[in-house]
Amino acid sequence: AAPIADALAGEGDGHGGGKSPDAEPNEAADGIQIRDPARGDQVRAAIEATGGGAVAVGPDATEREHDRLARAGFHVEPTCATVTAALDAFRERGTVAPDDDVVVALTGTGLKG
Repeated sequence: AAPIADALAGEGDGHGGGKSPDAEPNEAADGIQIRDPARGDQVRAAIEATGGGAVAVGPDATEREHDRLARAGFHVEPTCATVTAALDAFRERGTVAPDDDVVVALTGTGLKG
């Protein structure tokens, strides 16, 4: 369930009307599982106006990145790991070159209970 990424890919309206409603949710990142984002239209407009993009990240990629970040000494909560997983996806697509410098904000602490 990634309504903004779906809408930008032409597969929905940004309000949960994209891919199949029973598509596998990213339960590893339940903090961002929002089927109909309150400001989805504004987010989508900002992404389009700036030439940006969005990508859906699954639970396997989230867990892989969460583990990688932990091994590197970053104790973050799993939802935060979707950001580095998304960066990997953008690099695989060629949207971000392998040698591009990118700043990624890791905002979620792993100390949540």
